Amino acid sequence: MTDTNELRKVVVVTTLSESDPMSILHCHPLYLSDPFKEYTEYDGWWRCDLCGDRYKRNELMYHCPYCCYDVCASCYYQVVAHHRHIGHTFTPDYSGRGKCCDCKKESDVMYKCNQCVIQYCKDCFQSIASFGLHNHPLYIADPGVVYPGKYWKCDKCFTVFGKDKFTLMFHCRECNVDFCFNCFVKSLNVVKPCKC
Repeated sequence: MTDTNELRKVVVVTTLSESDPMSILHCHPLYLSDPFKEYTEYDGWWRCDLCGDRYKRNELMYHCPYCCYDVCASCYYQVVAHHRHIGHTFTPDYSGRGKCCDCKKESDVMYKCNQCVIQYCKDCFQSIASFGLHNHPLYIADPGVVYPGKYWKCDKCFTVFGKDKFTLMFHCRECNVDFCFNCFVKSLNVVKPCKC
């Protein structure tokens, strides 16, 4: 069970489509998938077939519908091209001054890419990031931690999740709204290429 402090920031995520080149991770295309739908018989628990990490649940999963091959986001991001930050997540860093990779100015707040060594100041980050569904950062959250013992409702499609119906929950800490996996995926946008 994850602690609320361990919630991972999700700013931009995308998926491979049929028109994209084959993933170098697997012989078939991989799709961003909801583990609760792919593995209902296991209550959403799954294992990454690349790194072997087990007992994954409230995490992003890339799934092959042809042979049930699954890859965790960490493995996927390590292999997917980084120059456009497709599928990358960013975390704000307030620990000290840093130099923006885009405008080259120093700033107290930097947005660091979790998959490569790029960092942006707030202004440059907002110009490249596309939030799509919501104007604030969304976190993958464990509904049992955010709403202990309660059901939760997607604020976009109003579907209620809980006792017998599960999905990944994307939570906004600033205004306390939640989005289900389907609504989140429908809203995805790709960031612009970086100038580095």
